Amino acid sequence: MGQSKEFKTTFKVHPQLTEELGSYKYARSFEPLNEIINNSLDSKPRIIDINVREDELVVTDDGIGMDRGVIIDKYLFISKPNLDETKRGMFGIGKFGCQALSETTEVITRPANSDKYYQFTIHWRDVLKHECIDDYEITITENPKTDKANGTTVRLKDLKREIDPGELREYLEKKHYPLLLNPKNRTAIIVNGKRCEVKEPEEAEVYVINSEEPFELNGKSLPSFFDFGAVTGKAFFIKKR
Repeated sequence: MGQSKEFKTTFKVHPQLTEELGSYKYARSFEPLNEIINNSLDSKPRIIDINVREDELVVTDDGIGMDRGVIIDKYLFISKPNLDETKRGMFGIGKFGCQALSETTEVITRPANSDKYYQFTIHWRDVLKHECIDDYEITITENPKTDKANGTTVRLKDLKREIDPGELREYLEKKHYPLLLNPKNRTAIIVNGKRCEVKEPEEAEVYVINSEEPFELNGKSLPSFFDFGAVTGKAFFIKKR
């Protein structure tokens, strides 16, 4: 009798997954753009400037930027969990949503601790031509010393659908309502020259919540919790009419 043999192999991921996680999930929403905004917010910027044009959308921030290691080990490492609970970007698949909105994604970034800047481009149609997603090569260009300010620019070229700047601004105001309402917030989100702004809801009951103290509402009690440390904030309750 012949002897048993063992063979080792690995998973293979077809580029079609980029459409499953991108185009199908985000086809008719602003969520892909919000993924970009979340990445920008994680870089601690003062300004996130969004410009919607006829055939492209550009998001620019003045955050800490990305160096070569961050680009390769984090940005382009798909679905690598982010264990930092303070970060908004969590699972690394949001960039596939860019495919739902555009044919091409261009990234230009300068890290705050360097006078060099990096750029690379992803052509989504070319990604789909490969047997495995790992076969698609992305060329990262390291540019020499520059006066370009630190931060990151993400440019979505050849948009697949029309994006209304007013609707996008309204969406971001709702999505980031707590951040924009926070008086300690130092980040401005601007869409086509107009800043996202919010105000406290009218005719609302306002409660101050402290995670280290029990909270009561209408006779019901929410116990204190310490897993996340001391968390304080406001809660707004609007009665149904």
